[in-house]
Amino acid sequence: MRTKNKASGSLIFLSVLTLSLLAAGSSGGQSQNIDKNQVLKEQYRIKKQLHPSLQSKISQAVESFKENFLTSGEESQPVFVASQVARDQFRAVSATQVRLLGFYVLCQATSALEEDIRLITAEIEKMNRAKVQLEVLITRIDEQIEKKTEEGAQESEEEGDEETPVLKEYETLETAPHFKAEYPKSPEIIYSKELETMSLSELENDLYYIKTALNSVHSISEIAVDALRKEMDLHDRFLLELYFQCEEIKNIDDSEIKSIR
Repeated sequence: MRTKNKASGSLIFLSVLTLSLLAAGSSGGQSQNIDKNQVLKEQYRIKKQLHPSLQSKISQAVESFKENFLTSGEESQPVFVASQVARDQFRAVSATQVRLLGFYVLCQATSALEEDIRLITAEIEKMNRAKVQLEVLITRIDEQIEKKTEEGAQESEEEGDEETPVLKEYETLETAPHFKAEYPKSPEIIYSKELETMSLSELENDLYYIKTALNSVHSISEIAVDALRKEMDLHDRFLLELYFQCEEIKNIDDSEIKSIR
């Protein structure tokens, strides 16, 4: 019972840690002090006023933004790239309408980026659960080794020499669909032995491989967290630029949106 409570506590801590990354971002949590509702409110206002026939052009503009931003380098301004693709897609528009459309395209791209973030976060959560399961398994094997040692069980030189499969690992990285971040999938635990029926030598042999597997999951999760951190940095950049534009966008009349064709 004590082991179960300890594992649950570890999982809760790891989950909170991951959620904290999502909430604060990794660049000092710049977006923490931003009222995201202002951005969402303007995004919804524009969406509601845009003519339904424009949806295809908007989608094309968002795809162009993703491609252009990824190839333009870190120094490019998201709002500038968004306005440029909006101007290319909607040629007969005023400067004010370009600002509106650029803002909206960047909003839509930010939503797409959040989908990528959710995918990476889901894998990190799986890794966190795998770590806890392996830690519980290590504790159980330690307990069995201690029990058998107290009972006077003898090691056998003929037993426990084979490598024990513990994880199913994925050799290739996944690619997030929108902003192409590469991240590892969580390994799957495939170890399923009845510890109570194992000899002392088998337990000690498997303990080594399970500890090795735990180290492997830790290393893989560091790669995933690094990918998440980069995506959160990008999310912060997008959100900050949207927030700084909000006041100007808010003062543009609905008629400007409705007249876009």
